[in-house]
Amino acid sequence: MPAPPAPAIPAPLAHADEATPSDRALVIEQDGQRLSPEERKRIRDEVAKARGEAREAIAKARPQIEKALAEARVSREQAMRAVHDVQPQIDAAMAEVQKSRPEIEAAIVKAQPEIDKALEKVRVELAKAHLDTNVQMRVDEALKRAEIRIEAVKAREAAGAERREERIEKRETTEDRGSSDDEDSSDQN
Repeated sequence: MPAPPAPAIPAPLAHADEATPSDRALVIEQDGQRLSPEERKRIRDEVAKARGEAREAIAKARPQIEKALAEARVSREQAMRAVHDVQPQIDAAMAEVQKSRPEIEAAIVKAQPEIDKALEKVRVELAKAHLDTNVQMRVDEALKRAEIRIEAVKAREAAGAERREERIEKRETTEDRGSSDDEDSSDQN
């Protein structure tokens, strides 16, 4: 199969001054300054040169493009031929599946009660595990609260014991002073 022709090379565009339909020339400015005729000619020449280089690059690449397109067509045709060659095997396999479909469906219907029982057992186990997890979380939270309360009671008891010791020491100190005051007063008599 021959390769289709490559797209045609576009024709060169006319210069800006030549493209105007009227007698007036197109005014081209750069930085607010009107370009001189020499600058416009230089720009036209550079544009023409760039177009020529682009045409040459396309012309050089055209054989490679055509070769790649031809190879792609060949690969597509080979793939289509391969599918066509194995189509009888595909059809036979599909027919075999269709023949086996009633047996497969019967096996599924026969096994469905066992499948349902197994799924229900799994659901129950999951629910139990979830319940156990919830209970464990609640127990852990209650233990944490109890520990906090115990620590608070211990701290209060320790503080109370300190205050009692301080009061006892104060009494003893005041009693010692009182008895020494009594002794002093009896010495004075």
